[in-house]
Amino acid sequence: MEEKGIFLCRSSPFQIYSANKLFKAGIISSVIFEDGKSILIDNKSKNIKLNPKYYYQQFLWGDQNFHNERILKSNYKIFHKEINLYNVKNINSKDALCKIKELNPSIIIVHGTRIIKDEILENVRCDFINIHWGLSPYYRGDGIITPIYFKNWEKIGFTIHKLDNGIDSGDIVCREKIEIDERDNCYSIGLKMTKKAIEYLSNGLIINNKLNSNIIPSKQDLSKGILANSAFLNKNFHIKLFSPINLFIKKLQIKFLRESKTILKLTFMIILDQSPPVFGSKNACIQKANYSFVPK
Repeated sequence: MEEKGIFLCRSSPFQIYSANKLFKAGIISSVIFEDGKSILIDNKSKNIKLNPKYYYQQFLWGDQNFHNERILKSNYKIFHKEINLYNVKNINSKDALCKIKELNPSIIIVHGTRIIKDEILENVRCDFINIHWGLSPYYRGDGIITPIYFKNWEKIGFTIHKLDNGIDSGDIVCREKIEIDERDNCYSIGLKMTKKAIEYLSNGLIINNKLNSNIIPSKQDLSKGILANSAFLNKNFHIKLFSPINLFIKKLQIKFLRESKTILKLTFMIILDQSPPVFGSKNACIQKANYSFVPK
């Protein structure tokens, strides 16, 4: 008997969120999660705060609880009690393969595991769909830190693609750019990608627990992009070094633009003789709070 889809992941908040949303949409019934976290910051090592790497990680991936609440809002702490959960040490293990074959899924959605090996792909007959934090083919592997280094803000987004034996190189089902705000870091940018990708999967990309037959995945031209895998990033260590600076400057620019628009709006109000009333009334206090405007 063919089951609904299954979700392959780890147990980080954004993956728990994804599983719960896909389950509620009726797309999956089971989750196989491997040990480990997709994003882990070392907060427990002795004298960790004396290590500059700690502050680097905090800037890029920190404040996770704050961003989980801000972006995901709910459904990210524990898996839904009705999801069939199976834990494996390694998603490419024989145990994982046996369980997948036993479940006989109609579709498999992957998000944030280690690279799925051929033994899994070749022995399971259904579509494998991957959620990639990056716009393929432009940025495969790392799709957040690398485009930030190149200040390629228009190429920061997610890709939903068919899984093959390459790295984020399968046929593209869907992709979309993500907007950055002044409170973002790399972690929250990734959360935005996950949230939007799950919305797409839950609203038309998957119908009757299979990939929508009206969608024709497009081949990737891998010559157009960068494979930013661990070897690439280790060789080009300056990318990790300067990306936080570029992101910090970008956030300042976003904040400046927002505040400039507010000032312009208030200026036009004054010109049009719609300035806040004289202090002393309740309305004046309210307008002061809303517009941060202090009349002379």
